[in-house]
Amino acid sequence: MGEGESREGHHLRTKTDKELLSVATKLIHETHKGKNLEGFLAEVLRKTPGVKEVEEHGKKGGADHGADLIVRMRDPLDFVRTIIVQVKSFEGEHRDLKAVEQVKTGIEEFKGDAGMIITTADRTEELEAEIEKISGDINRPITLLAGPEVSAFVIKHAPELLFNL
Repeated sequence: MGEGESREGHHLRTKTDKELLSVATKLIHETHKGKNLEGFLAEVLRKTPGVKEVEEHGKKGGADHGADLIVRMRDPLDFVRTIIVQVKSFEGEHRDLKAVEQVKTGIEEFKGDAGMIITTADRTEELEAEIEKISGDINRPITLLAGPEVSAFVIKHAPELLFNL
């Protein structure tokens, strides 16, 4: 809660924020189907601090070997890290666990330092558990951005892309 904010005010603000972010994510999903979502997120990632390069690997045609996007970032020590991103344009709850295997394949194929799954659907316990398991198996972190987190990420790094739909 913010200083001087009532419990009711805090609850209303946080509930409203999540609802608005969910609506924004649905809008992103509806206006950017399939490969268009990959391109949209590539533009957002290019505006993210520390990102050096974003390769839209899924656009090349043929098998993408689990890497829709390959993101190269500079870490605080100025090393370049490779993040393999798997993008899923889904509605409802994300129950399809193939995305985790796909990002694992991408990490192995492209020698990624980490992975990320971005889905317009809502996170599920099954998806989170599978990410944790595979991340441990390959000893590489895998991050999940799901549902309202997607629009929050867009608003934080490239709000002009969201509001120019």
